[in-house]
Parts: sequence; structure tokens; C-alpha cells
Amino acid sequence: MKKLATLRAGYHNRIRLQLVRLSNKGEITYPNFADGSSQTSIEIARHIATALRFDKVTERIDGQTAGSLFDMLTCEFIASAFATLAHLRPGKWDYQLRLSFCLTGTACGMHCGRSR
Repeated sequence: MKKLATLRAGYHNRIRLQLVRLSNKGEITYPNFADGSSQTSIEIARHIATALRFDKVTERIDGQTAGSLFDMLTCEFIASAFATLAHLRPGKWDYQLRLSFCLTGTACGMHCGRSR
């Protein structure tokens, strides 16, 4: 399970470096994944940011871009984690983001990782 711990640490590091930023609302500064209108959400986000040692980056990232990046980073982590567990659940695994139906009626989506 050390491999999973390493993958998880890498996942948190990628989120820290690529995704988490500080937002401002008046005099209040909070992590960009908090609901700025909820003091409880701000406090929870601050504790998460502290526990995972997120940097205090103020460069803004658009919400839609942040959401897509979070989806991709999470999908890659899940694909890697499942690959380490292949001995427990063998087979071909397909990892996709935002699964929808194409005009042909077949499922289509953006692949984030490898098929196994």
C-alpha cells in the first residue's frame, strides 16, 4: 500500500501546484475551492489547505478551467491507483471524464488515462 500513499501524495502535490489559489472577497482571503459566501466552507478549506501544505498562490485561475483541471488530475490519480490494484480486480478498465452520449447514441467522453 506504500505505492498508493505515494500516488496520493503526488496527487495532492499536483493539486497544490496546479490548481489551488487564493481568492479574495472584500477583506477575506480564502482557498479557491471554498464557497466564499459560507464562513464554514472557508474555515474547512483553510484547514485542508494547511493540512496539505498548499502554497499561497494569488494568480487567478478561471473556475471552469479549475474544474476541468481537477477532473483530469483526479481521473489520472484514479487510473494510476486502480492500476496498482489490478491483482485484486483484473480486467480492462476505461477512465473517462464527463461521459455523455454522442449523436450516434453511443457513449463518448474524454479519456484521462490508460485502459487496463
